[in-house]
Amino acid sequence: MAVLELLTSSTAATIAKFLIEKAIEYKKSKGSDKEVENLKDQLEQYKEKTHLMEKELGQFKKIATRIETKMGSSYTSENAFVNWNFDTIKPESSPFEIKVWIEKGDYKKGARDISLVPKAKNYRIGDKINLYFCSEKDCYLTLLNYGTSGKLTVLLPNGFSQDYFIQGGRTYAIPGEEHKFDYILSGPPGTERIKAIGTTSKINLMDMKFNKDEVFKTSSAAARDISVVSKKIESAAAQEWAVAMCEFEVN
Repeated sequence: MAVLELLTSSTAATIAKFLIEKAIEYKKSKGSDKEVENLKDQLEQYKEKTHLMEKELGQFKKIATRIETKMGSSYTSENAFVNWNFDTIKPESSPFEIKVWIEKGDYKKGARDISLVPKAKNYRIGDKINLYFCSEKDCYLTLLNYGTSGKLTVLLPNGFSQDYFIQGGRTYAIPGEEHKFDYILSGPPGTERIKAIGTTSKINLMDMKFNKDEVFKTSSAAARDISVVSKKIESAAAQEWAVAMCEFEVN
């Protein structure tokens, strides 16, 4: 899905911010380009607008289409947009701490936090892993996995835990000792990213209904759905939510 396929009056500001940041990256990598710089400057007027009239939307689309064409798909792809959202979904300051980390092998009761290791851990396709998470405060936790396949999967809530409330100070795992399945890395090689978003009030960041025997929901349109998550979390007061992220390499 191309990013501009998401373009509506209400998403224009987000797309403008994304393209502006990508134009800055483009300049650092490729050097100064007068047309890209001019297009970036034109996008500035849209990044704070919550609604565009039809004429404005048409003008925005022309600018965005041109800068996408100029920079190329590596800067403006769906993958780039999802990863950008993963990085930018965060409050200005975190009112409480969330932790999320990965350990290889079977579930370990009382597993310790390993997220203080600065470098991403490396795993191989076929490895069995466990995802651990905790919060210092009671909260509703949404766990999103953007995998090496380019798919966005919701790990929590899931078919076993549709009520995604977690207690502060307690460590949870997927799969935990109560789960009768394994979490095995299927590849392809690349970077796996897991985003944890905790809110003190219940916010359905992704509307989901689980079928019988369905464990996890995988999005068919990652760029669209991560945009929805970003938009919904904006409605929460800054003191009501916190985030954490875990990355690891799959070889």
